Amino acid sequence: MIMNILLVDNQTSYLQKLLQLLYKHKYKVVKYSDIDTLNLDNFDATILSGGHGFSVMQNEERFSKEVGFIINSPKPILGICFGFELISHAFGGRLKLMENKE
Repeated sequence: MIMNILLVDNQTSYLQKLLQLLYKHKYKVVKYSDIDTLNLDNFDATILSGGHGFSVMQNEERFSKEVGFIINSPKPILGICFGFELISHAFGGRLKLMENKE
């Protein structure tokens, strides 16, 4: 089954690898800050990429559009690494800023 997937790029360095995984599907890539300009009726599911630039902690305002999208989306969402942290944060999960990246 071919799906129409929205891929939200949270500044991952693995974007090309993600796109290779989606080769059998239709997809649209949008930057995290442009997520509020989309008509979600056109997509079957959303993937939130990882990110290498920021943590969720101390950057809540930067990702407020994406958090709002997560909370209000009627479609399935898959979060990869940072994307999953955003999902957790959106639904009240507790995140802790680590001293070192893992």
